[in-house]
Amino acid sequence: MAGVPSIMQVMLDEGGAKLKTGVRMLSETVGGPIAGEGDIGHSARRESPRPIPRVSIGSYPFLR
Repeated sequence: MAGVPSIMQVMLDEGGAKLKTGVRMLSETVGGPIAGEGDIGHSARRESPRPIPRVSIGSYPFLR
């Protein structure tokens, strides 16, 4: 992706119209305490022990 904002905007304006779209996806980000990715994954599995159709739970830790 271009680093110059005005160039990036032109790229998005031109290319965006050519992208195929599909079913909209709802997403929610939930903050929490500092923890390892494995800890978060185990906790999420305990809270949702059986799969829910069309629902995906993931952990994507990052530092601020």
